[in-house]
Amino acid sequence: KVVLSQGDNVLVGCKLTVQMKSGLAQVDPCGGGRVMMSITPPKSGAANP
Repeated sequence: KVVLSQGDNVLVGCKLTVQMKSGLAQVDPCGGGRVMMSITPPKSGAANP
């Protein structure tokens, strides 16, 4: 199980593959299911990181 989080944002899957040269990443699901992602939008007036 792989869990990535930043603040309130969370991504859960079973396998994380990162291409170091390109910086691209892929999260694969468990057993043919789906990955779970929860993204919380920034509050009104908040600066984007």
